[in-house]
Amino acid sequence: PKIVADMQFVYLVVGSLVAYFGYRIFRKIVHEFVPSFIPGESIPIVLVTPIVAGTHKKEDGTINLDGVKEYDYVIVGGGTAACVLANRLTEDPNVTVLMVEAGFSDVKQLMSRIPGGFPKLFKTIADWNIQTTPQKGCAGRELYWPRGKMLGGCSSINAMIYTRCSPDDYDEWEKKYGCEGWGWKDMEPMFKKSEGFTFDAKNKVNPKDHNDKGPWKVRYAHLASFSEKCLSAFESIGIKRISDFNTSEGLLGCSQFQSFIDQEGRRSSTAVAFIDKEVAARPNLSILVGQTVTKVVVQNLGGKLRARGIEMGASSLSPARYLAKAKNEVIIAAGAVHSPHVLLHSGLGPAEELERVGIKVVKNIPQVGKNLADHISVGVNLKLAKGESCQYAAELLGSLPLLYKWLTKDPTLTFLVSSVAEVGAFLRAKDRPDCPKAVKDLTSGKNSADVELLGAPCAFVDHGAANPPSGDYGTFGAILLRPESRGSVTLKDNNPFSSPIVDANYFSTESDRQLAIYSYKLCAESASAKHIKSIERGYLHPDKSELSDEEILEYVQERSETLYHPVGTVKMGREKDGAVLDSQLRVYGVEGLRVCDASVMPAIVAGHTCAPVVAIAERLACLIKEGK
Repeated sequence: PKIVADMQFVYLVVGSLVAYFGYRIFRKIVHEFVPSFIPGESIPIVLVTPIVAGTHKKEDGTINLDGVKEYDYVIVGGGTAACVLANRLTEDPNVTVLMVEAGFSDVKQLMSRIPGGFPKLFKTIADWNIQTTPQKGCAGRELYWPRGKMLGGCSSINAMIYTRCSPDDYDEWEKKYGCEGWGWKDMEPMFKKSEGFTFDAKNKVNPKDHNDKGPWKVRYAHLASFSEKCLSAFESIGIKRISDFNTSEGLLGCSQFQSFIDQEGRRSSTAVAFIDKEVAARPNLSILVGQTVTKVVVQNLGGKLRARGIEMGASSLSPARYLAKAKNEVIIAAGAVHSPHVLLHSGLGPAEELERVGIKVVKNIPQVGKNLADHISVGVNLKLAKGESCQYAAELLGSLPLLYKWLTKDPTLTFLVSSVAEVGAFLRAKDRPDCPKAVKDLTSGKNSADVELLGAPCAFVDHGAANPPSGDYGTFGAILLRPESRGSVTLKDNNPFSSPIVDANYFSTESDRQLAIYSYKLCAESASAKHIKSIERGYLHPDKSELSDEEILEYVQERSETLYHPVGTVKMGREKDGAVLDSQLRVYGVEGLRVCDASVMPAIVAGHTCAPVVAIAERLACLIKEGK
């Protein structure tokens, strides 16, 4: 009887412990799938004013804003830059802000919170799902562009790679393009202001180069053994290893990427970082979701054009339209595709384009939607020896243990806590003796790059949608960082809910084509390094290792894809040079209207664009607070 009693007691203790820890794990899992806090108001009438025919909108289309709900600042878009602005401007309790997002909260998207889950967001309700026009330089293909349609925008859907790019990039903005106050000396403090860097014993970085107090969490995340071998391969082709891409010395060299992933293994989008529960609860911040801004209301006041508010609606099928009034300014922060789209539908753009689709010209601004630049990439997908990659994470059985660890906040770094492309290398092609003569040096300076190489411990094919045959794979990617080709964003029609016409105009110059061939060769050379060759078991894409220049160009044109970095469509700079914005990001000739996102870049930066966009938003917030 005593033994039985003792065993019963043991069973009771063990059962209680199992129940306790099981309950805690269950709560954590439920919390991930059913978050307790979801920012954003989806009922428009709570925050804005419904349009009443005859009262707010006259027969000639003009809008009367009398009696319309008013805010100090109205932000168009709830994406990467918008969340930063909404936070910083409402730090002053006397300033009221309305932020309007076409999508919904990123918190509803589990695959946004899981870092390695981002490809599962593509072509869903959380994605604008843009298609380019048929690209002559890409074998006539229409290329898919994912664009985040939720709070946090592209910072909620991208690969989370954090690069500040080169100081030369910003000094070029200031010196070459006349963007006063946007040089490195002005931008470096903005990067540090937002950054909440996690220092660790393994990765030696200079504390002076980083800030660990900011809201946007940045760290070194998962590093696979294949990724480490990629760094050795980059070194073997003459690229020096450096400890940190994000310093005032620039980013030439190879290293592991830093990622905006927090200590619990969650994506740190700008929505997560800047619109947390406390910020969202500020009485002076209103966040409206599920509403697309159809136009900026611009009025002629005493002979001067001024942005006075916005019009919005849920969809082309919904008859309801709403208005919001801006006491101080309207700030468009809808991204490099949709910011020009909003301006054009507001009658601000090239007159002939507006007239073609039947939109009344408010102001002829020829360069709205022009100067589009993007980073385009092509990869070499290798077959690897068994166990040498993280391809298992793309398969159901292989991903379940990783998902369990992530849900229970296991601190072990797995491939779900990864940016997929874990390592990279930045170089100036003209610094290398074998660079083709036809390649132009378009870098911003001696410490900036025009080629980026990536290493990933998996095959990332068709934006992660295509699964190769079961096995192990690795990828080397090449990116043109400073393309000479320029494209445009124009209107399909006068329906603000129609997708814009996006023509990236990839590979339209000989220099770009030659640099693409050369960049591919650097990938192939890296893939042939001894560190990789010992585990390589053949090629997946292309299907052979030896290609002629003509075959390389054909492969590039048939297989290349965007790296998701469109910029420049509402560029800042000198008005006489065709810029749309001045150095305070104000639209020339229209008072009370600014733009703040990747579209304002006069020239594309040599790196991943998310961190620069956050810094741009931090800079504008400072300018506004300074009264500029």
